[in-house]
Amino acid sequence: MTNGQIERFNATMDAKIAALSNEKRTNWDEQLPFVTFNYN
Repeated sequence: MTNGQIERFNATMDAKIAALSNEKRTNWDEQLPFVTFNYN
């Protein structure tokens, strides 16, 4: 993977986690399995 691909992946994951997390984003680790399953 190139740096550009990694940056795009990170931005996508960040946006998806932010959409599912609570307002303070304290439960992002609970949402991570759902986001990775959805992405793959």
